[in-house]
Amino acid sequence: MTHKLLSVGIYIPSKNRLELLKKAIDSVLLQSYQNFKICVVDDGSTDGTFEYLSNLNNPKISFIRNEQSIGACASRNKAIESLDTDLVTGLDDDDVFLPSRLEDLLNVYDDKYAFVCSGYFWDYGTHKKSLFAKSKVISLPNALDLNQCSNQILVKRERVISVNGFDANLPALQDHDLWVRLIAKFGDAYRLGKELYIVNDDRGLERISSVQNKLRAIDLFENKHYAIMSKRNRENFSFYRKKIKGDKISFLELLTSSKYGLSNLKMRHAFSQSLESLSKHRLQYMAHGKVENAKLNWLLTIFAPLLATGGPGASRVILLSSCIFFLGAGNTASFGSDFFILMLLNTAFSQSFGFFVLKQEYLGSFKSVLKQSMLGLFSSSAILVCLFFAGIIANIYFTLMLVWILHFYYIYRFKRIANHGFVILAISECLIALACLAIPLLMSLNGFEHPNAPYFVYVVACLIGLVTVMILDNASSSMERKHIPLKSVANIAVSTTASIFAVFCFPFISKEIFEPETASYVALAISCFSIAMLIPRTYANKSMKIMANDQLNWAQLAKINKAYSKIIWLSCIGGLAFTALYLIILGISWQMAVSIPVMIMFVFICSQYGFANLTSLSLHGEEATVAQLNLFVLTISVVVLMLLSLHIIDNSNLYWVLPAICGGFIFRNFRAKRIALDRFNKVHNS
Repeated sequence: MTHKLLSVGIYIPSKNRLELLKKAIDSVLLQSYQNFKICVVDDGSTDGTFEYLSNLNNPKISFIRNEQSIGACASRNKAIESLDTDLVTGLDDDDVFLPSRLEDLLNVYDDKYAFVCSGYFWDYGTHKKSLFAKSKVISLPNALDLNQCSNQILVKRERVISVNGFDANLPALQDHDLWVRLIAKFGDAYRLGKELYIVNDDRGLERISSVQNKLRAIDLFENKHYAIMSKRNRENFSFYRKKIKGDKISFLELLTSSKYGLSNLKMRHAFSQSLESLSKHRLQYMAHGKVENAKLNWLLTIFAPLLATGGPGASRVILLSSCIFFLGAGNTASFGSDFFILMLLNTAFSQSFGFFVLKQEYLGSFKSVLKQSMLGLFSSSAILVCLFFAGIIANIYFTLMLVWILHFYYIYRFKRIANHGFVILAISECLIALACLAIPLLMSLNGFEHPNAPYFVYVVACLIGLVTVMILDNASSSMERKHIPLKSVANIAVSTTASIFAVFCFPFISKEIFEPETASYVALAISCFSIAMLIPRTYANKSMKIMANDQLNWAQLAKINKAYSKIIWLSCIGGLAFTALYLIILGISWQMAVSIPVMIMFVFICSQYGFANLTSLSLHGEEATVAQLNLFVLTISVVVLMLLSLHIIDNSNLYWVLPAICGGFIFRNFRAKRIALDRFNKVHNS
């Protein structure tokens, strides 16, 4: 019998959790593999569960009603007995299957294993944690150490019946006990290292297992399986007992116990007990996105997002400043020009893929997006080589390295932003900034001067940042393998490139028409304004989830747009003052110190003013419309750049450049607002 012909039964015990039960059932009905039956056991509910189940008209769903509650284990056994399928798997009523769970488990199912299982996500509330995301063959000694199979498995129905199902006499650990009996009788189990369902950690819900129940269950479990448990297993259960009780473990106990395995789990427990306050705050943050401690809450919810968002601009300011101070201003001119091209390519061919991680329909498809983004990486690399031979790029070796490093770094940035994981981003950006400051200083102290110094510094710094976000990543696998239409990617690429091009074309223009030192100051001024955009970009990143929501309405969008516009004005005025003062301190004339940031400020304001409308359109499938609007701006910017590069516009006519670029943005923003309003009106009317 092929796996595609195997029928799967899903047993769901439930008691007084009607709304959660509906979500659980829906998650099964949406499975990519449809040869299944559901059996729900209503364990004496009084909240309308029976009426809901009675009114279901779906041949895949049956239910059993317990007039008197008999408990979850006995209810599961009744469901398994009533199902007539080849295989069975369970689902608790407050958890949900991810869409490919049954299909993925069937793809690895093999009768030689007692059963197969998978990893899962533990949903704390605001954040999810990936557990068991590594594939593993689980032997009996492994299973007796600790439950390494999660709380749900896929197994032959007859096998569960042959070992008498779940033990209703155990007050907890019933799933672990059954898995051990199945492995003891039928051999090793197999765990697929992919998260295929979500476990809810809502502590407000009624839970089967209290601390006392778990402690009593540990004693009963050990007595029941004592004959097959080794000294290692008993030592690990001794640790498990202390963990449940919340006992502290001394350093000597940790060293002694670690020789029996599970060292990572034991070390985490030891640290959490030694740092109880920090552990408590971590759980609060995972559950609610904030903590009770006011100072720590400010650090996690305000300062870390600011640092994470403003980091890229800040690190470039530090890099350029450090190189100017320690290695000379002339060294940064070519880097500023090449970096302009580099960021254009990164925006068009890397961030255009990463943007989809923010969309609701691609949540959990990170690995799939990352794999597809390699097409963008190879394309940007090829274009970079062509630009080098055309004489536009000064340094091909370092820029190629930066294209690759920044590609992966920005893809991981999008993943963190989508999950509001700003703390890790803040750490990586601090390390990048520190490297940008320290390496030029060390070069200067050692007498190292080279025109490629800024390239080398930024390569090393960004590599440090990339390694940091990858090491501290949650290592979760994709929930889905969703393909991004390349047409949509192209539309996003055009949309996001226009603003970058209009702003970052100034370093290239300045290199063509100014002295190298002046061109370096222009690049530095733009980087200073990137820091000024720290607060607006943070607000934008934190608003992404709201704007991506399918229930977004015009009032919410208008509120976001109004707040963002105010922040842009305040940030740009502050950026103007800071940048002008900074340039004067560096020794540039006050006329140029003011005129350069004023021009850049107006471009920033005009380019960012339509953010909310444009982003909401892109997040709701209107990428082509946004691309058309931004293509208009991009065309104006390209024409201006060509006229300047060919010296058709000379220095005396530079005052025409700013109105042309800003005018394009103003027209785009006005049209975006009208289109967004029309879209919401259509949705509302329908």
